Amino acid sequence: MTRACFLVAWLLLSLSVPVPVHALVPETVIDIPTRGVTQRFLFLQPAHPVASLILLPGGDGVLRLRADGTGEKELMENNAIGRNRQRFAEQGFAVAYVDAPSDMQVTGLSPFRQSTDHVADILAVIRYMREHADVPVWLIAHDTGVNSAVFAALNLPPNQPVGIALVAGLLSSALGRDRLAEVNRPVLLVSHANDPCVRLDGQTDVFFYLVAAPAKQLVALTGGDRGGESCNNTNNTGSLPGYHNFDGLGAELTAAVAEFVLKYNPLVTAPAATATAVEFYHAGFDHYFLTWIADEIGLLDAGTVIQGWARTGKSLSVWRSAQTATSPVCRFYIPPALGNSHFYGRGTAECDETAAKNPSFVLEDPRFMHVVLPTAGTCPAGTVPVHRVFSNRADANHRYMTDRALRDQMVASGWLAEGDGPDLVVMCSPT
Repeated sequence: MTRACFLVAWLLLSLSVPVPVHALVPETVIDIPTRGVTQRFLFLQPAHPVASLILLPGGDGVLRLRADGTGEKELMENNAIGRNRQRFAEQGFAVAYVDAPSDMQVTGLSPFRQSTDHVADILAVIRYMREHADVPVWLIAHDTGVNSAVFAALNLPPNQPVGIALVAGLLSSALGRDRLAEVNRPVLLVSHANDPCVRLDGQTDVFFYLVAAPAKQLVALTGGDRGGESCNNTNNTGSLPGYHNFDGLGAELTAAVAEFVLKYNPLVTAPAATATAVEFYHAGFDHYFLTWIADEIGLLDAGTVIQGWARTGKSLSVWRSAQTATSPVCRFYIPPALGNSHFYGRGTAECDETAAKNPSFVLEDPRFMHVVLPTAGTCPAGTVPVHRVFSNRADANHRYMTDRALRDQMVASGWLAEGDGPDLVVMCSPT
C-alpha cells in the first residue's frame, strides 16, 4: 500500500455555515451481547451509507441511553460528536452513538477505556455495523473518548481495518509518543485553535508522533461560541468550554470529518468477503485445528512460540463476515482437562447449547467465521458440503473437511461423523 502524503491542514473558519433543514434519520436503540454483558448504542442508518461512524463520547462515556432512544439530555448532548449525529447521518454516514456497556453504567469507562474488554465491546459494534452496511468503519472520538479509539486502533485484529478521528482529544499519558508511533491506521486530528483544554501545540506533537499512520491530517477550527465553565468534566456534569465542545461549529466539524473519511475510505476498506481456513495437525496430540486468521497461521507456520503444528494441505473457504443467508460459527477453546482443543459451533443454537452444557469452555469468538447451514443435509447452489467428525476420546477434538472420502476414512479409523441429512453435512462452505 502506498503511504499517503502527510498533510497538516489549518482550516481557519470563523463563520457558521447555514444547514438546510432535513427530515431526521430514524434513531434506533440496539442492544448486542458482548463478553456476557450488553452493549447499547443509538443506531442511525441512511439509505446507501458511504461509511459507518462509531461515535465514542468523552467524559465517563455514560449516556444512560433508554430503550425508547432517549437518555439524560445533558449526557447525550454535552459532547461535540454525539449532538451532531444527525448531521453525520444527513451526509450519508451510518452512525452508532455508543453508551457505556451494562457493567460500566455506574463506574464509567475510566480506566476501562484501555482494556481488552473495551476493545471486545467496540469490536462487537464494528461487526454489527459491517453486517448492516458493507462500507468502511471509522471510530470518531471526542475528549477522553479518544483513549478508547487509540487503544482500539492498537489492539483490534488486523482483519478489522478502521480509521480514527480524534476530536479535541484528552489523551492519557499511557498513550504517549511510543504508543502513538505504533498506530498504523488513518488518523484525523480536529482541534479548536483556542481550546483551553487541549492546546493546539500539543495536538501538533501528536500529529508528528503518528509516524506509522498511512494517512494523517490536523485540522484547526476557529470561531464559534466560547461559553462553558471548566475543563474538568469527567462525569459529564456542567458545561464544557464552548471551544472544546465546538459550540456553533457543528457544520464545520462534521464537514472536516466527512472530507477526511471520504478521502481515505479506500485505506480502511474491509477485506474480501471470503477467506481460506487452513487446517493444521499436531502429531503429538493427534489434534486438528482450523483457522483463517493470518496472525494465527503465521504463528503456527513459524513453530517457535507455538510448536508442533504442521499444515495438512487441507483447507476450506469461509465468509469473514455475515452475508445474506449465512450463519455465524462460534469458536470455543476446550480446556486441557477436556481436550486442550477447539470446537466450532454452527449457528447460534448450537453455540448456546454448547455453552450451556460445557460451562468450562471458553467462548473465544461468537462470530469467528460465517457459513450457510444445510437444509436437511442439502447445501444450496454456490456452496459445498462441510463434514465434521469427532474423535470420541476424552481429549475431545473435531475435524472439518469438504472431502467426503476423507470423512469416511476418518470414520473408519474410529472417529464419529456428525451432521444433518443422510450424508451428515454440518455446514456449507462458499465455492
